[in-house]
Amino acid sequence: MLEMYKIKANSFTRRYKYITSSIKTNCEISEAFGAEVPIEEEPHFENVTALWDTGATNSCISNNLASKLNLIPIGFEEMSHADGTSTVPTYLINVFLPNNVGFSYVLVLGCDLQNMDAIIGMDIISQGDFAISNFEGNTCFSFRIPSTQHINFVGNKPKIAENKIGRNEPCHCGSGKKYKNCCGKNL
Repeated sequence: MLEMYKIKANSFTRRYKYITSSIKTNCEISEAFGAEVPIEEEPHFENVTALWDTGATNSCISNNLASKLNLIPIGFEEMSHADGTSTVPTYLINVFLPNNVGFSYVLVLGCDLQNMDAIIGMDIISQGDFAISNFEGNTCFSFRIPSTQHINFVGNKPKIAENKIGRNEPCHCGSGKKYKNCCGKNL
């Protein structure tokens, strides 16, 4: 179906020279505006650091960022978090990712975020393909929108190690058993 409309996928990759437990990228955030509504003046954009969080249902912005953008709450919602629930303001914003894809009129929650300006939640992540790999001790994060195919790691053949493990050596999986009595048992 994508071929019918000739939609070009946009993507970006963020590489780390170590294994990271948090994925952060730069993005631009502004008050909500669209091409169909004339605006009186150029919107103000803030270049911010955003944490990508698959555990967040909605995207969030810090109260500090909402203040910088002079945003006015459009309502309030209950937000669940580690300490329970809170009633937080909601805002409409535009989000521009590193791959020049913009999301207009994103309903976000305003909250107290420590050491960051925004959280990219599943409301945005689920609109594309999100992949993280940690090959050779380096994290690689990629995001593509729109989704153009399934990502299937089951079909990939494992890389064969150049140095074979001896049958009587400890197994590489960390079980403490000899290789011949563990992962090499059925070989």
